[in-house]
Amino acid sequence: MLQVRNSVLLLLLLVSSALAQGLRVEPLGPLDFEIGTVTGLRITAPNAKDGELIKLPEIDGLRIEASGPKLFSMTRNINGRESRSSSLSWDLSIRPQRVGTFEIPELSLKIDGKVLRTRRRFTVHVRENLFARGRAFVELKLEPERPYLHQSVRVRLRFGLKSERNLVEGIVDPGWNVSVPIRLSAPWLSKFPAGLVSESAGVQANKQCVLGNQRVAVQRLASVKRGDDEFIAFELSRRFYINKVGSFELSPVQMQFYWADPRQRPDFFGRRQQTRIGNVSSDGGAVLEVRPLPEAGRPAAFANAVGAFSLEAKLNKRSFDVGENIELRLDLLGSGNFNFVELPGLDKLSGFNVFGREIKRQADRVIARYELVALSDSVKELPAIELPYFDPEKEGYFVARSEAIPVEVTPLAGGGGGLAPLPSEREDLVPGVDDVFDRIAIVGAPPKPFRPSDSLLWLALLAPWGLFALGFGFVYWRRVRASDPARLRRAGAAQRFSRRLTEEGPLRALTAYLADRLNVEEGALLHRDLAAWLGDHEVEEGLAKRAAELMEELAASRYGGVRDEQLDAERAQDLVNQFERGEA
Repeated sequence: MLQVRNSVLLLLLLVSSALAQGLRVEPLGPLDFEIGTVTGLRITAPNAKDGELIKLPEIDGLRIEASGPKLFSMTRNINGRESRSSSLSWDLSIRPQRVGTFEIPELSLKIDGKVLRTRRRFTVHVRENLFARGRAFVELKLEPERPYLHQSVRVRLRFGLKSERNLVEGIVDPGWNVSVPIRLSAPWLSKFPAGLVSESAGVQANKQCVLGNQRVAVQRLASVKRGDDEFIAFELSRRFYINKVGSFELSPVQMQFYWADPRQRPDFFGRRQQTRIGNVSSDGGAVLEVRPLPEAGRPAAFANAVGAFSLEAKLNKRSFDVGENIELRLDLLGSGNFNFVELPGLDKLSGFNVFGREIKRQADRVIARYELVALSDSVKELPAIELPYFDPEKEGYFVARSEAIPVEVTPLAGGGGGLAPLPSEREDLVPGVDDVFDRIAIVGAPPKPFRPSDSLLWLALLAPWGLFALGFGFVYWRRVRASDPARLRRAGAAQRFSRRLTEEGPLRALTAYLADRLNVEEGALLHRDLAAWLGDHEVEEGLAKRAAELMEELAASRYGGVRDEQLDAERAQDLVNQFERGEA
């Protein structure tokens, strides 16, 4: 009977090992869900040691990302016979960008040098969020939709909710505290496919929401009408600078909002807790078509300036001597790609020599300061300075030109109309003839070579060993300190208290601080006679009494009454300072 059982177990093991040669794919969540939900698939390669996912499918309307591989090992022992197996797994995250039905095809992986394919296709059904219908909206607008290369594009996200009294403030995610309970997301907002730089478009922002994983400022707009309903509207604006030519598809923007039931009773601070989460998306994405700059009519000095510009030139003085340093300020104004415009170097400015320049870029201008020197008293004006640019509105090349500035140049003292040019070439030095020592008279005996004393030699020999001993002792001391968790917990108690005071309030922060100081669990502080308990733990009697009284007051305030939170925080901070000074 024992032999039969062992044979059956061995047969099952062999069958499972044979079946495990193929790839297994299983869903990590439902495949029929509402927009805004994230689901996934897990691919497992049994008995694999090495592998890679060859290529992720590109499906319009779905954003698929992969993580892995993860290695899983297992050891079996049957009647003293040990067997080991391992497997690799990949997790695919599936984020829908719009409502619809999508098919995920077979996937290819390279496992232990062999290319394998999954044998199962999956169908994903993404439904509209019925709760969000009519309660929220989000719109995407590009200005312009067909930009030229190097032109700036403004992206406007306009979104809104139906009723203000249902907004739940400060609960978008744990740790976020925003005035508008909305999270916006689109992969291209953080990694723009056609541009390098993104920045705020300069609108006046007075509210905050969450974009991806960052808190961002948004502008509150006037209420808007959509059908028969009125919505509270907001706008998030970003400016992108284009550096690639082609057609780029931008996926729809997802918006997640938090909704409270107005019938729910508010808490002590007048806030209602979240009751529903809604998800909506913009009506389709957008296609950004970037056009190349035309070759016809392009000036030779064109330096990627795209927009509509003007130039203003100013000198810090108009009367100066030949060779005297003067400052020229050149302001590039207008609208366009200020982050990429290259201002002229002025190397060939007639009558002047340029010794340096400083450039500062701002949102609405570029300011350049040049250090100039007049070469001759025959110079009567600073010539006009030109900058070619391409105007995308007029679709042509133009030249921004500053006004010429009249100047009065005083000649050099003692006559002469100007500065002589620096020699472009000079004679090479001849070794043994033009050496510097040929010009120095050596008096007395030549200097003796330096020879270190015996004590200096011993110091040079022993110093490295002394430094090594000091370093070894320091490392040993650090390890001894790290091996004492209670000491480390006490040392960081004050720092953790400061962080918790702003995040969790004075009661939670003070409770955690005392637990860290005394190296106990926080629940141990729930004692009937906290002052006596603290005294038993070597806390000074007066300090223990003050701590117990403050803890009791803070705990009682949670069940009613109005208290000054700022005053409570200051009292808790003062108590912690007393504990820290007492230890010192």
